[in-house]
Amino acid sequence: MRRNPLFGFRWDSVIRLVCIALEQMANGGIGAYVYVKSRDLSGGILEFHPFSISGFPEGDRELLQVSKMEVAVAEQQSNADEMNKTARDDTCRASDEFTLHIKSAGAKSWTARLVEHVSLGTPLRHVTIEGPYGNPDICLSRYSTVLCVAGGIGFTPIAPFLEMAMDPEKRARYLPKLQRVCVLWSVQRASHAAWFAPILARCRSMELEVSVYVTRDTEDTQQAGPNLNVVTGRMNVMDEVEAAVFHDNRGDDTAQSRGLAVLACGPAALMDDTRRAGRVHNCHVHELLFHL
Repeated sequence: MRRNPLFGFRWDSVIRLVCIALEQMANGGIGAYVYVKSRDLSGGILEFHPFSISGFPEGDRELLQVSKMEVAVAEQQSNADEMNKTARDDTCRASDEFTLHIKSAGAKSWTARLVEHVSLGTPLRHVTIEGPYGNPDICLSRYSTVLCVAGGIGFTPIAPFLEMAMDPEKRARYLPKLQRVCVLWSVQRASHAAWFAPILARCRSMELEVSVYVTRDTEDTQQAGPNLNVVTGRMNVMDEVEAAVFHDNRGDDTAQSRGLAVLACGPAALMDDTRRAGRVHNCHVHELLFHL
């Protein structure tokens, strides 16, 4: 993990990109995504790449409406712990920031070149971000229980919901009936939990239920972090949804679940399992995916 003047932190093939917005809009940020392009990475070709918004630096920011914004990077500072960011609008404040978590899609990909730039500390001078786009087709204010199912980097669009659930003002405004949040996150290695360590720590402090399923390299689960419920092996989504429905119905397994919603994002196999569980247990599954 290393610090970069623009992008903040890097863990192996994942980076956390901090962006400056020029406008704001009142929205929780759930399911929102932006398009990113950079001539520095595309050889002058202006190709756009979509990424989900993963949250806001201090965890209490409103979604940022950006018709078009540019982030220019000044020369790297000698102090590696500071980030030097400039934007077209000099009035941008720290409150006008949001984050993207971006994972390399493999050798020679655009995201691999982006990760390489961050690794070398190379400034990107021509970055344009457009958006945000996307609105969830689910009214979360109706539900008392929300089950979050994520796989790998699919935790990214789940994070803004967790920030909302842990913010008293937003929770009262957007989630008035919410009583219980359960998070299930499947990762290949326990060390991948570091991608979202700050929000996981906040979840633990707020007593949200979080379980991390480690499917590979299961010997050193302590790398996931202290006081975190780590389970080795694959997640059984059907059983988890059944347990959430049973809890939501106060132990009446014959009742139809009306207060449970499932937010899901991850690999195809995990999404298939989650859809199947939603059909079997008759609960709303909202897929936090953008379809191009």
